[in-house]
Amino acid sequence: MQSTKAVALALLATASAAALAASAPVACAQQAHRQTYDLPAQPLAASLRAVADRGGRNIGGPAELLRDKTAPALRGDFTPEEAVAQLLAGSGLAQRPAGQSIVIRRADEETSEVDVQSEDVVVTGSRIRGAPVASPVVTIGSEEIRDAARANLGDVARALPQNFGGGQNPGIGITTPAASGIDVSGGSPTTPRVDANDYDAFWLWAGVKPQPALSRAKRIYLLHGAVVAGAPARLVAQRPAVPHVRHAEVWLVLRVETLAWTPQIEAQLLAALERWRRAGNRVAGVQIDFDARTRHLSGYAAFLKTLRVRLPEHYKLGITGLLDWSANGDPKGLDALAGVVDEVVLQIYQGRRVIPGYRTYLTRLERMSIPFRIGLLQNGEWTPPPGLASNPRFQGYVVFLLNPRP
Repeated sequence: MQSTKAVALALLATASAAALAASAPVACAQQAHRQTYDLPAQPLAASLRAVADRGGRNIGGPAELLRDKTAPALRGDFTPEEAVAQLLAGSGLAQRPAGQSIVIRRADEETSEVDVQSEDVVVTGSRIRGAPVASPVVTIGSEEIRDAARANLGDVARALPQNFGGGQNPGIGITTPAASGIDVSGGSPTTPRVDANDYDAFWLWAGVKPQPALSRAKRIYLLHGAVVAGAPARLVAQRPAVPHVRHAEVWLVLRVETLAWTPQIEAQLLAALERWRRAGNRVAGVQIDFDARTRHLSGYAAFLKTLRVRLPEHYKLGITGLLDWSANGDPKGLDALAGVVDEVVLQIYQGRRVIPGYRTYLTRLERMSIPFRIGLLQNGEWTPPPGLASNPRFQGYVVFLLNPRP
C-alpha cells in the first residue's frame, strides 16, 4: 500500500534549476553571493521560504521533517547555504545540494537522496524573485513521480515546473507553474493526443516499462544515468544492465545537472558506449539532456565542442533543448551549436504536462540552424504548427514514454 504522506517543497524558483553552473568558478561565485537577512523566530518552513526567495535558490524537504519545526531568528549577511545552516542548527536536520537546489534531510541519514517514489509531493513557489505572482500550490502524486522516473527528492526538485527558464517578461518563461500546465489526462476530448503507435522514435527512462510500440521503433533513446553536481561531480548509473536492442538504433542518454565534468566522467561515458556496442547494440550516439538557459547557449556550445572532440568520430552527439530556443534563443549561441551537435530535440512538455501555448514558441523554427526533432509526451496534446513538415531541418519526433495509469 502506497504511503500518503506528503513531501513539502518550499521552492521559490528565482532562476531556473536548469541554470546550472557551466564551470566551477561560476558556481563558486554564485555560492559566495550573500544577502542580508532579518528574520524573526518563526516556523522553519516560513524561514526556508524567505531564504529561497531572497537567496534565489530552490529549497525543499519532506513535510514530516519541516512540520512543527521552529527556526531561530536570522540576522546578518549569509549565502543561502550559510543561512540554511543557521536555521537548521539544533533541529536534527541537515542540508545537501541537488544541482542548484537545497534538499533538507535528517542529519543522520545516509548521503543517498531521499526516496519519494511512494510519496506525494506538494510544491509551493513563485516563478521569479520580485514578481508579484501568487504562490500556487501543486500536488505531484507518487504515480507522476514514478512515470517520469524521478527516483528521489533531488530529481523532483530539479525537474519542478516551478523552475524558471527565461526572463520576467511575459511569454519568455518557458517552464511554467504546474498550476498552468496541462495534465495529459485532461483537456478536451477532441484535442489531438500523441498515440505512441503512430511514431517510431522514443525515450525510455529507467523505471518506465517497455511498451508494444517499442517493437516498431527505429530509434530508442535510453537513459543510462545522470551527471550530478558535487565536489567533484560524478556520473550515477541508473540502468544497471547493458541493453540488448537489435531492431533499432540506440542513443545513450545522460541527464546532466552540471557541466563541470571530470576526466573520470568522460572515461565512464566512453566505457559505457563500448559495453553497449559490444553487446550487439547499434549505438548511434550520445544525447545530453541538460536544461541550458535560453539566452546563455554559447557556454553550453563550448562544453559540447570539447565533448565532441572526446567522442569517437563514429558516434553522433545530440542534445535536448528548451521549447523557446527557436523563439528566444541567443542567435550566436544557436549558431555556435551548429556543426557541433548532430541534432537537438525540442521538448514541448515538462513532467506529465504539455507546456501551455507551445505552438507560439514554435513559430520561429526557421531560426534553427541545427537539425531538430520535436519531443512529444505520450498521450499529451500535439497539433503541428503550419510549415513544420516542410522545414528542411525538421527530422521528425521523439515520444517520451510514460507508465500507463492503473
